[in-house]
This record gives sequence, C-alpha cells and structure tokens, in this order.
Amino acid sequence: MESVLNEEMMAYCREEAQKAGVEVDDQILQHIGYLFSRDAMVIFDNTIHDKDEGSTRHFEQFNSSNWHSVRFKPPPDLKCVMPWRVEFRSMELQPSIEDNLKFCTVIELLTKIICDEEMNVNFYMPISLVDQNQEIGYLKDAATQQKFWFRKHIQGSSKDEYIQLTLEEFLLGKENEFKGMKSLMNQYFKLQCNKIKAGDFSNFKSRKVFHQAYRIYQEAFEFLVRKAQGKIPTYAAWLRDFVV
Repeated sequence: MESVLNEEMMAYCREEAQKAGVEVDDQILQHIGYLFSRDAMVIFDNTIHDKDEGSTRHFEQFNSSNWHSVRFKPPPDLKCVMPWRVEFRSMELQPSIEDNLKFCTVIELLTKIICDEEMNVNFYMPISLVDQNQEIGYLKDAATQQKFWFRKHIQGSSKDEYIQLTLEEFLLGKENEFKGMKSLMNQYFKLQCNKIKAGDFSNFKSRKVFHQAYRIYQEAFEFLVRKAQGKIPTYAAWLRDFVV
C-alpha cells in the first residue's frame, strides 16, 4: 500500500509519538495507519470504561481484528518488560504434530536470522507482490509448480529488485540469481559457531546445545525442501489424493 493512502493517520501518529518522546520509524507509522484505515474501531463490553492508560488492551483489540500474514504484538502493558513480538500467521495447520513442529522450527530459525543485526537481511517488497503471491498460492500444486515473487537481494544495501522463484529455488537458491535460504541459514550458523569459539554463549548455552539445535534446524529445513520438491506431498495434495 502506498504510504500516501495513510498520510493523515501517519501524520497524527508521528505527532503523538513526538509528544510522548518516542522515536517511531515510518514502517510502524504506516502499519498503524493501515490498521485504522481498514476497519472500524473494535471494543469489547468489559473494556468500555477501562481508564488504565498503561494498558494496551484497546490497541490490541483492533490490532488483533486485522488478519494479516504477519502481526505485530505489543507488550500487554506499557510497564511490562516483555518486548514487542512478531507473529507469523500464514502457516496452515498440518496433519500431524511432527509436521507442525517442523514448520514452526523453520519459522523460529527465520526469526533468529531476521533479528540478528550481523546478518543484515532485508525481505521488504511491495504489498502488491505479496498479494500476487497469495493468489498464486491458491492454485493447485502451487508449492511445487508455481513461481512466487521474492526480493532478489536479501542481504545488505541494494536497489529494490524482485524475482520470481519456485519454492525450491527460494529455499536452495538459484545459481547467479538468488542466494537461497539454505545459504543464509549456513551463514547464520557459521556466525554463531564463531561466537561460541570466541566465548560468546548469548544465543546458545553450550557447544552441545548449539550442535543439537543445528541438527534439529537442518532436519526441519530439509523437510520443507522435500515438500517444495514434491517428494513429500503438501497437506492439500494429500487430501486430494485421499478423496480421489
């Protein structure tokens, strides 16, 4: 969405943030503006007379009523030490606990990579391409047969370029065109390994924990690769085969 469509709300949010002495970047302001421009205000009966200015309940009520693939989750209270979180919501429920766990494991690894400043990753791309990906994802066997839009250069400062890739290419990379998540994952673990060798155990408590985590992440990632290659059917494909 063009930021101009949220111009008034962004200006209001920026003014209020300045009054409160809080620095907020334009992406957050645009996100808040989008929430207000999309849906009517939501409020529950038991919070109508809530006057606790330190609570984020009112914000969370309409924030949680906007259904996106990714959602910001603020602390439940302004005095709470809990940090802001990001909730990935695009994953469909899988047929088994093990499958759900493997998907969640890869998502957790992705969040670690995104949050690590030394990785310097950038997945930003226009919402219009995200919408196209959503429509492509509805097609039969999209996970193995269709191509989706992704940012071409996902690390460091680069011009905005986008490329269409199969999910297998996105995960494993495409020669001379796209780095791939596997390469990014290996780079992240190499970085963590060097930190441990230097005595930095801030992310992993010990070498043993690091090696255990590495094996778990690798196994989960390979599971997704086999899904993208069609070696393991997606849940949708499995259901079609079961019915037919």
